Order: sequence, then C-alpha cells, then structure tokens
Amino acid sequence: MRPFVRICETVHIAALAIWLAALVTGALVAGIIFTTMRELDPTFGFFQAYTGAQADLGAGFIQARIFAVADIIQFASCSLAIIAFIAAAVLGHTVTRASTLIRAALLACAMVVFSYQYFVLSPRMDTNARAYWQAARAGHSERAAMRHAEFMTDHPASTRTHGFISLSVFATLIASTWTLSGGGSKVEKA
Repeated sequence: MRPFVRICETVHIAALAIWLAALVTGALVAGIIFTTMRELDPTFGFFQAYTGAQADLGAGFIQARIFAVADIIQFASCSLAIIAFIAAAVLGHTVTRASTLIRAALLACAMVVFSYQYFVLSPRMDTNARAYWQAARAGHSERAAMRHAEFMTDHPASTRTHGFISLSVFATLIASTWTLSGGGSKVEKA
C-alpha cells in the first residue's frame, strides 16, 4: 500500500472512531444526566416561574448543548471519513473490490441517516425544545407542556436514528479494519 493511501486509510479509521465516540458519549451522558437530575429533583432559578417538575427540563437544557457539540463532531468526522475513504479507494485503485463496495455501502447508510438527523430531525427538535424552555421560563405552563409534547413526538425517531447511525458507523469501522488488516481479502503491496 502506498504511503498516501495508508495515510488516507488511517484518517478514515480515525474519523470513524471519533464519530462513534461522539455518538456513544452523547448517549451515555444523556442516560447519566437525566437519571441524576430525577434523583436530585432540583429547581432552577432560570425556570423559577415554571410550576411543573424541573428535573427533565434542566437535564434537557444541558443535554441539548452536549448533543449540539456531538452533532458538530459527527458532521466533521462524517465529512472527513468520506473524503479520506474516497481518496484511498481512488488512489489505491480498489474502487471495484467487493470489500471497498461493502465499506462504501455501510458508510453511505451512516451518512444518509446522519444527514436526516442533522438537517431535518435535530433542527425541528431544537426549535420545539427552545420554545418549551422559553414558555417554561415565562411561566406559561400549558404552552410549555404543549411544546414539550411536540418535542417528545420526535424523540423515538431520534433514538432510532441515533442507534442506526451508531451501528452503521461501528460496522464501517469493523469492515475497514478487517479489510486493512488483511482479513477476508488479499491486501495489495505497493
């Protein structure tokens, strides 16, 4: 394998690992923060006018920032993984290999679902969450409940897309490392 192709493959695998780390970290932090906030049952001065329970309100307010950072990391990692993969496949003359096509299909699945999550689902959920927090802060409990319900209608889809992206990225990472380690096919020497 030529040095530049090796660099591209290394960047591809590193980008996939960072992408997967962002996904796993976001999910783990969400589980921890919501569970902890419910145990603490806090009230927040920022939402003092809100008469409803504030544990999930505060946890969501914080978790939204974590997911926003994770989404930026995912976007950068996804972009880098795709660019590095294409460069390695083209420069390494492996475009027609079965292993390359499998890796491309897995990466495409992750990218398509991430694109839906990043460009459609997350902005809609963010709009509803911000409206929920604004209504809660102003003490408009009925409006806050309505906006929270709108946010929650997208939550199952968000959980599914997060899981599918995670599985696709993990499968791409496995397929890439398997292929590059010589598993399943002959590795070119150049």
